[in-house]
Amino acid sequence: MPIASLAPANSMKARTTAINSFTMFLAAESLTHEATHRLIDGDKTCKVLRIILDKYAYSLATSAEKVIATNTCIAYYGNVKNWLVDKYLLQGALVKSQLQNILSGLGKYCSNREELGDEKKAPPCSKEDLEAMVSLLYSTAATESEYLYAALVVMMWYLYGRSSDAEAVEKSQLSILPGGVLFLRFKRVKTALLQGISLFKDPTNCLTCPLQALAVALIMQKAPSQRMLPQFIARKHRSDDIDDVQELTLIELLEVDDDQSSMEESEAPSTKQPVPGAQAYVNRLLVSVKKLADLRSIRMTPQLISHSF
Repeated sequence: MPIASLAPANSMKARTTAINSFTMFLAAESLTHEATHRLIDGDKTCKVLRIILDKYAYSLATSAEKVIATNTCIAYYGNVKNWLVDKYLLQGALVKSQLQNILSGLGKYCSNREELGDEKKAPPCSKEDLEAMVSLLYSTAATESEYLYAALVVMMWYLYGRSSDAEAVEKSQLSILPGGVLFLRFKRVKTALLQGISLFKDPTNCLTCPLQALAVALIMQKAPSQRMLPQFIARKHRSDDIDDVQELTLIELLEVDDDQSSMEESEAPSTKQPVPGAQAYVNRLLVSVKKLADLRSIRMTPQLISHSF
């Protein structure tokens, strides 16, 4: 099992999607990956890498087919940039600051585009909406799941913004700073940026307080777990068990890999049911909460989705 398998599934999926977008960009420019790699390898001035990524950022910002969302533009560029910089360490080190300036320029352009109304955005979730959701989840709670749902929407409102960022957050990423301040370090899945935020008590409303939401969710967990939100723990295949790396030698791992390859060739491929991602999970949760709000005649912003946070 490679070290890459330790990365969150959504991180790998986001990078794959970004690379597919980059491949389409190269095809539109009558280039292939092989030709692009030859150009970068043969360039001693390191200009080729910068020019290619600059042109790619421009194509994302001015896409003629459809307006690409700001977060998507930044995520695609960030993942492709990191991928190429990891592949070409020398060239990447020399133009790293220039590539970061391109990313900043892309973000500023997309922000201006939003202000002009060129981009369709999800309706924002207000703090009143958040209070109503948490109140409904607490008042109708029949299992520990409702308390985990409440913690999820509160944490997304305060710091995540995207449901995919909540999947890989572990309890070890929480720390207490001097003065009793709770600090959380986390990674943005789509942009691959490491960030941190201080969490404080809400002095006016306990329902929207991030500290209370986290405390209640942790208390209501059935069993010990590394994850902050265990409802997102994905199913793993038997061959992806991390314990194999610790228990087997390298030769044994290679032999197991060969055995599995031969078995996969001999057996007919089985149809696998797709596992819903975090975005679909949150969207279903919001639909359920909206139905509860309608039954109790509680007003909430219509058509809230996972991108509303």
